Amino acid sequence: MSNRRLSPLSPVFGPALSPAGEAGLLAAASVSAHRRMTRWPRRALSPSVRVLMWAMRAYVVLMLAVVALQIARLV
Repeated sequence: MSNRRLSPLSPVFGPALSPAGEAGLLAAASVSAHRRMTRWPRRALSPSVRVLMWAMRAYVVLMLAVVALQIARLV
């Protein structure tokens, strides 16, 4: 039987990491998780972009109605 210590961060059959190596990986994982959870502030949109976005929303709603009507006629 081997006297190796298995690290929770290393593969099951891989070599154990030193405590400094584990601390470095945990710190990197913590920074990555914090960056992933950070909310980005909203950007100010110009009036033309705002109109374009509302037009796209209206188009999607219109197309959903068209598809629903086609499905209703099919049945």
